[in-house]
Amino acid sequence: MHFFLLTNFSSCKHEPVIPEKNGAETNGTLPNETIKNPEPYATRAANLDFIFNNQTLGTTTITIKRSEWNKLCENYRFFYKNENYVHAEKYEYTKDGTTWEIPNVAFRQRGNTSRFCPQGVDNGRLQGQMNADWSADYYTYAEQPNDDYRQVHFKVDFEEFLEGDEELKMAGCMKGVALKRMDHSWGREIFCYDLFHKYGIWTAPRASHTRVILKFIEDETDNSITTVDYGVYEMFEEVNKQSLKARAEGEGEEASNLWANNKGNLWKCSNDLTTNRMHETGVEDIVINFDENGNRVDWKWEGYSLDLKTNKDELASAEAELHGFITDLNNLPTDDSDESITTIKAFYEKWFDMDFFLKTYAINILLGMDDDYWGNGNNYYLYFDTGKKGLVNFTLFHLITTTH
Repeated sequence: MHFFLLTNFSSCKHEPVIPEKNGAETNGTLPNETIKNPEPYATRAANLDFIFNNQTLGTTTITIKRSEWNKLCENYRFFYKNENYVHAEKYEYTKDGTTWEIPNVAFRQRGNTSRFCPQGVDNGRLQGQMNADWSADYYTYAEQPNDDYRQVHFKVDFEEFLEGDEELKMAGCMKGVALKRMDHSWGREIFCYDLFHKYGIWTAPRASHTRVILKFIEDETDNSITTVDYGVYEMFEEVNKQSLKARAEGEGEEASNLWANNKGNLWKCSNDLTTNRMHETGVEDIVINFDENGNRVDWKWEGYSLDLKTNKDELASAEAELHGFITDLNNLPTDDSDESITTIKAFYEKWFDMDFFLKTYAINILLGMDDDYWGNGNNYYLYFDTGKKGLVNFTLFHLITTTH
């Protein structure tokens, strides 16, 4: 079995891009489509390379009823950390003459300390955002009683409203997409992701720019369409079983190092790996609860520093695996005797693909990362790759921080 450290900086703190009026209402139309919902390429990697090609700008369009959008905003005001989805009529992505259309998708906000209400009054400071000191303008902006549209991070899930075990994946490789408002550079993260791939870091996610358009069906009035241009966003490949599977199928010249499969345990981590964190493992559940009439009654906030993202029905065995690694890590000797050096070397040879790890982290440091495991004990993933040569290996998967 191989084990992988996946450093995640997609939720790091940075100053948001907040223009005076986020999103101007337009009557523009999308470019003419030439191919709709094409048959996917032979491999997941090829499909992802096409979708995240940085040479051209794609367009993401979300069509949603005004009533559902208002519900999204009210959910935020009730409990800003919620991960409840609302229903969107359609997701569309157009890229290089190709369009994917997916109906009946799930839509929500995402992000940790970086959330704003996407429209209208923002009372987030009452919901725990008092510590959001990364934005000097937040407190005055939050109380502005206006109807301005604001750039926020979004997530779209294509399978949330499917029944049973049904599956629906864009291009056969993506069950959803994450949309992140850009930092002030409008390109730093995407440049960094691309640089990792150019140097053979096959574990790095893909990312590209996309134009984001929201189309509101005014179902509370006359069902007319209001189109709002939300500007340019970053679209990135989420860390989940689909991205893991793409890297088990084949990634360029590094195929010999690929993961055996996507069946292992994936952990999203927001703290260090000391033994006093071992009780902070679980399956995250952060939602608003509704009564039978659809009224919000309370919320659940079950968050964990070590959050299991795969094999959620097998939490006990996943915890045992993770706790074993953490225990061994923290029990390493600290002296430089020959015996201790042998023990330390054996540990790292067991858990690490050292050449790959050092190469990845060299690029990471060069790019100025400061909000990962070695900075704040934060924003990284752990993946245990089962079945790889009968061993356990430790390497790095990168999502890039924004620094300034």
